[in-house]
This record gives sequence, structure tokens and C-alpha cells, in this order.
Amino acid sequence: MHYFNAAAPGAFAPTYTSTSPLEAHAWVPDPAAGVGYTFLNAGAPNIVGSTTTGLRVSVNGRFAVEDSPVTRRQAKHFFATAATVAQWNRTLARQGSIFQFFTDPAHTVTFTLPGAGAPTVLQRAHPANLSAPVQRIGNEVTTTENCNGTVLEVIGSGLQPTPRLGAAVFLGTTPAQRQTFFEYHVANHLSGGVAAADIPAAPAALAAAQDAIALNWGQDLAALLAHAVPPHNAALAGNAMTLGVNTFARPTAVGQALYTGSLGARHAAAGGPQVQDHANGRLLTDPVDLNRVLWGFHWAGVIGMDGTDYLTLENYARNGENAFGQGAELFYFNMYGTGVDESWHEVWATPNVLSKGFANAISLVVEAANPPGLRYFVLGSKNNHGDLAVAAHDQHVQQALCQGLNYANVHRYADALPDQFADRGRRNAWIDAINALLAAPPAWLTPTTTAFAQHVLNALNHVTVPPL
Repeated sequence: MHYFNAAAPGAFAPTYTSTSPLEAHAWVPDPAAGVGYTFLNAGAPNIVGSTTTGLRVSVNGRFAVEDSPVTRRQAKHFFATAATVAQWNRTLARQGSIFQFFTDPAHTVTFTLPGAGAPTVLQRAHPANLSAPVQRIGNEVTTTENCNGTVLEVIGSGLQPTPRLGAAVFLGTTPAQRQTFFEYHVANHLSGGVAAADIPAAPAALAAAQDAIALNWGQDLAALLAHAVPPHNAALAGNAMTLGVNTFARPTAVGQALYTGSLGARHAAAGGPQVQDHANGRLLTDPVDLNRVLWGFHWAGVIGMDGTDYLTLENYARNGENAFGQGAELFYFNMYGTGVDESWHEVWATPNVLSKGFANAISLVVEAANPPGLRYFVLGSKNNHGDLAVAAHDQHVQQALCQGLNYANVHRYADALPDQFADRGRRNAWIDAINALLAAPPAWLTPTTTAFAQHVLNALNHVTVPPL
């Protein structure tokens, strides 16, 4: 991963230039949020632009995103080429993601990679949510507020994603065990604590098992951090590398995801509920709500890859920050890699006074379970090209264009040969409708929606029809 500074008088090389501000959620002081901040301002997303923030660029320059520490700024768009985004879109659509991404040639960043003879120019890219009833694009996209819901939408997983490990590990004998306690089973495999068996269901026995596993795992992690021999598994570092755990949790493909969870049972105490974080030698507690200072888990879907760097689309439960707790328009993009402090695990599991924390954190790569695959999100929408001519405002245009893109994708990305051919008249009707919109755009049509219309038009032009 490369880091570039915004070009300005006195800026240190390397630098980049941009044709527009980089938009992000910005934090707002809020003592009621538990950690003293929120990303909501008077109940609405606090989105601001900046011309001075840094830029993270992937190893080969295929994508870039604002250098945004997630506790202070959360990027609302990324940068890539149309060809790169098209590759990611194909994978995500075939898996069943409700999201597609489109570039806007009018807004770019320009930088020169180390050792390169020519500059690289990437276009700003926005998300589009094709699912009903949302069907929105750009900053207006809505995701499920909780991250465990967002990840299903991003990677197209019909069920909770499952761990992708480098070796066989006992994860329980039932689907419920594998879904609810997989992180405990992996930690127990690596550091012990209890016998390798299903986690007990009875409350007291369950808490005891969780605490025993968390104790061993946390103590072993603390030893690694102190460059000492882990007391329960002297070979933990190598075993974690083999399985792909914590800093070795590195996705290898678009459509995978990342997961970090806290280990240890929550216990009632006079000062409020608490969890012991053995890995970092601290007690996490809060007199009002432990969720204000403790992450139980966090998930994010991978939407882009370039070498060892990867791009995610994320969201999380905002009601722990602020009483408004509304999830609309609160998605963000982030970038991770394999350099020092770049990994998903280091970003999320390292204690930070400006954010909530994890207790005895464990991180894993996960993958979609029972993906629904290509499908129509709005039944009968393949004939809705006429909606463009009668659209009364920008949102109506967005909805119609999302349906047009969905129609194009179902044919472009179909596996079976007959499904790859579209009805010539229907495809041409969509193309004619978008051309008419772009030829005489209404005054209220936004530049972002115009860029999306061009993207949908390009997709339709790549749809195959039977020969005459």
C-alpha cells in the first residue's frame, strides 16, 4: 500500500492531485456516545469534503481511497478505472450481491507510482444498491445498519458467512454451533481452554467455557505481543499463519469477507457489565451499556483486490454512538493491506482510546454461505424502461436505472448460454430510453445520476442479443 499527500505548497512527496474534494463521514463530539464521538449530526450523517486529506493507493495502483482513520473520517467513495470496477462487479453480481459500483470520469485523482514513468489517473467510484425497495446510488445508498447484515448484502451470502481456514478445524457438530461459536472453536483449537466439543448451552456452563477459552487465547496473544513464548501454545504464531488467523487473516478474492470477534462472557458488576481483555491486560466496562465501549464483532465484505491490498464496503450499528441510530447513508469504504498496521486485524483489534475496543480479539477470513447468485431484485422490472420517460425526480430515475442495470447484469453475467442472450427489442428499448434521458436531461438530474446512466448504458450495450 502506498500513501500520498495532497499536492499543496510545502507538501511532502509523494503527492496526488484531485479534481474534487474527497467526501467522508466526519466525527462530531458527543459525550453520550460512550467514546465521545458520533458520525451523526442532529440525527443525519455528517458528510464533509476535504482537499487536504491523504490518499491510500493499492500496491499496483488499481484503486485508491481516502486515508481515513475509521474513528475520525470514513470515506464515501473510492477511485479506480472502469475496467477494474467491471471485473469486481461481475464477481459480486454472480455471487448475489445487491451492490454494483460505477465510475464518474468527471472526478479523478492523479498520482505517480514509485518507479513509474507516467502518472496514473483513477476515476471516482460510487455504489449502487439494486435491491428493492431501496434502489439508490452514491451517498444516498442505504445499507443494513448492523455489520452482520451489511456483509450479507455486500458479498451476496444467503446465510451467515463461514470461516475460510487453511486447515481443518473442529467447529461444532451442528449448524448452530458452527454459526454461533465458530470463533470460540478456532481459538480453542489454537490455545485450548476446554475439551474439543460443542460449547455447552446451559448459561453457567456456557459462560465458563467462553471465559476459559478467552483466558487461554488472550494470555497467548499477550505473550506474542510481548515477544514471549505463549504459555498454552508455543507454536501459536505458526499455527495462526497456517489457519489464517488475526494478522494472517488475508482475503484472496473479491466476494470474501473479514470478521473480528471478542471472546469472553459478559458479567454483571457493581459498576456495570464487564468483559476481561486478557490480551491487552484491561477490563472493559461501562455503567450504561457495555456496547458503547466493546465491539462484540465486526464484519466487512471485500469488493476490490489488488495484490495483497483489499477494499471493503462497511457499516456498523450506530445506535451505540448516538440515540438516533439511523442506518441510512452511513456506509463507508476502507482499505487494508499487509504492511505494518495495515491489516484488518491491526486496524480493528488494536486498542484505541478514540473508539470502542475488542476483548481477546480473533480475526478470520470468511466466505459466502448459500449465495443466491444472479437474480432480479424487482420481479418484472426488465420491462420498466418506460419509467425513465415519466420519472418526476432524481430518485425515480435512479430506481429505473437500477432496474435497467439489473436486467443487463442478468444476461451479461449468466452462466448458461441461452440466458446470455437478451430480447433484442427489450434491450434496445432500454438503450433508447437512456439515450433520450441523456440527450435532454431534466434540470433536476444530478451529475452522479448522469454518470450512473452512462454506466448502465454501457452495460446494456454489452448485452448480447440473438443474431438477425
